[in-house]
Amino acid sequence: MNRLLAHSLLAAPLVAVPLSLAADEPASSWEARFTTEEITIDGKVDEEVWLETPALSFFVPVTHEPATTETEGRILWDETHLYVSFVAEDGDLRAEQTRRNQAVHLDDVLEFFFQVQGEEEYYYNIEINALGTVLDSRGGNPHEFDFENMRHAIELRGTLNDSSERDEGWSLEIAIPFTDIVELEGRPPQPGDRWKFHLSRYDYDEEKFEDGVELTSTAALTRVNFHYHADWKELVFVGPEGEEEPEAQPD
Repeated sequence: MNRLLAHSLLAAPLVAVPLSLAADEPASSWEARFTTEEITIDGKVDEEVWLETPALSFFVPVTHEPATTETEGRILWDETHLYVSFVAEDGDLRAEQTRRNQAVHLDDVLEFFFQVQGEEEYYYNIEINALGTVLDSRGGNPHEFDFENMRHAIELRGTLNDSSERDEGWSLEIAIPFTDIVELEGRPPQPGDRWKFHLSRYDYDEEKFEDGVELTSTAALTRVNFHYHADWKELVFVGPEGEEEPEAQPD
């Protein structure tokens, strides 16, 4: 078992793929599962509910080849927050941006993009580097919007900005309050709601990649542009167990 899977404690048979997905291809839809368990935002991704949640895989834009560097992404929600976690393999942890809304994509960075159901113009992106520095925006302009009450934490498994030894990786947890999402007007989503989203990553490693960096996403991107929301995946909100929900639409 590699170090990434050992860290997440997830054996392959537990990583089920919701809705529809052919082997080794990005899914067009994904489930955000409801949880009543408390999630501590400490970057460890070690709560049982995380370990039982299926993981999104990452793919190279355009070619849709599996990522060279393994990353697992998971999404949960409760009555107040949307939760996102990443567990990322990384042999050379690099990050230098320290101020909010700097160009964190120049560092090792993990990203979450989403667009609320019914919205066609505005979307949100959250980008967090291996130092924990945040870039966040609505509509692609980081100077006009910040998530005021978002919480996040990272955990490094290695030494930042030191290439003398190979690192193991890093992980990230994010808690986004629904009250910070303009279109929701203070209300949480409802079971059956369908948003658009994807998770993405910049992984810088001069030793591993010919171009020095690998860009990957959980969506089947047709261009190298993480902001191109026409290609994003559908996120289906699944309610508490036993709650009646609208029938899932075919892909």
